[in-house]
Amino acid sequence: MLSESTGILLEEPRESDCLMLCRIKEWRNARSSRGFTLVELLVVIGIIAVLIGILLPSLRRAREQAQLVTCQSNLKQIGAGLVMYANDFRDRYPDSITTGGFAYRMRPGLKTQGDPGALPEVFGLAAVLHGVAYGDDLSGGLPAYKYIPGDSAVWVCPSQPTRMVDFGNTYAFSLAAGMKQTSIWRSKHPDVLVVWDNFTLKPGLSGFRGPFSGYVYPLAERTFTHRTPNGKERGVVELYMDNHVAVRELKE
Repeated sequence: MLSESTGILLEEPRESDCLMLCRIKEWRNARSSRGFTLVELLVVIGIIAVLIGILLPSLRRAREQAQLVTCQSNLKQIGAGLVMYANDFRDRYPDSITTGGFAYRMRPGLKTQGDPGALPEVFGLAAVLHGVAYGDDLSGGLPAYKYIPGDSAVWVCPSQPTRMVDFGNTYAFSLAAGMKQTSIWRSKHPDVLVVWDNFTLKPGLSGFRGPFSGYVYPLAERTFTHRTPNGKERGVVELYMDNHVAVRELKE
């Protein structure tokens, strides 16, 4: 066959070539319409499963680290609130009488569930640093805060289980005599514990002074979600007298 544009004699297409081109076209059309085969789908699912297995531990560790950093930041802010309180109260932290005679309390204004005699919570470190005092009427909500809002997220560690988060406070506080001492004594006893992330105590009866007995979670119900810097489980975040924060492994 002679090309009109070039004048070159072109070879006529063979029947076998046409047949091959038709088959290739049919194969492409069939492949595009049929989708993935079962084997191909299983391969893709397997690859996704491997990637998830690789990424999940890293994501879990990143989440745990972020929660730990938040918890440490919360305790540092609570420490700063205690210093401001001490500046207004003769250089002393709130003692056991001021905080209500029990080391763990729910958020100010909440009531103990299931107890008809419970009153709105006015005790606890969160209540004291908010500026709530015994006898305050909280029926209209919390008053303006003084140092740290009692309903602030500062009082909740994000790693805690829901049952603890629902109390509006996850931090316990010291009732020791050292809380009555001045900054001179505190500077000489920097490793005395002041506030810590609570995993053991149930909140005291709201609106009433302690002490209380039996307000403790059984060992099987305690949840320790922090890890120590060396990777040990059962880590607890703690604030000390000199306002430094550390993660300590809680021994059996």
